Amino acid sequence: SDEQNAAVIAALELVAKLSKIPENARELEKSGLFELVSDAALAAAEAGNDALLAAAINLFTSACTDPDVCASMVAKGLVSNLVSMFNKHPGCKKGKLAPSSMLELLSKVAGHGHKDNLRDAKADDFIMSLMGINPDSAELMALGANILGELLTPQDLLHRAIVKVKELIKQVKGGQTSAKVFGAVKSELSGLMSLIYVDGAVTKATGKELLDLAVEILNVMHPHDSADAENIKATAM
Repeated sequence: SDEQNAAVIAALELVAKLSKIPENARELEKSGLFELVSDAALAAAEAGNDALLAAAINLFTSACTDPDVCASMVAKGLVSNLVSMFNKHPGCKKGKLAPSSMLELLSKVAGHGHKDNLRDAKADDFIMSLMGINPDSAELMALGANILGELLTPQDLLHRAIVKVKELIKQVKGGQTSAKVFGAVKSELSGLMSLIYVDGAVTKATGKELLDLAVEILNVMHPHDSADAENIKATAM
């Protein structure tokens, strides 16, 4: 019920406040509470409950104020599990609260030096997908770009984005012209465009890749005239 949901969120918010005190965070970590919160986050994702999911993630972020607790959470896979959960339930990436909350957590985890773990969890791909889905959120785009800047070089980021768009354009060329595929192209292309403005992203090599990609997009999308197709062609120009 709405009342139960509100009560759970209030409880998570209270524990999050307590977790900002390192001693409390360590005791809560030892108690196994964070594993229960991880389960709650998964249930929220499956139910499409954006507010509850955000509250669970915010608790983790608060607890991560303590470096040792953060290291333990990373070692237990609680952070990588959240990344996998978002990918398994992509609807959560469109939430009003949870996506930004997740980026705040990843930023804190990266700040404590766990960049290799985030790379292993493919957090960079996850962040880029969030940015592609939410291009109008200035706060999310800025935070995502900052984290990516810590995980990868600007050239790496742009190259990866180009490869993703090329893979989708190849699908279109092969006859996959559904609205879902066009929507994916539009989303990934939007994320790519945001990376062009990152200092150092456009080099001689990536510049050539961008030019080749633009030509390929225009050639492949030329026969298509849906709204998404026209948007994709306009972006490529």
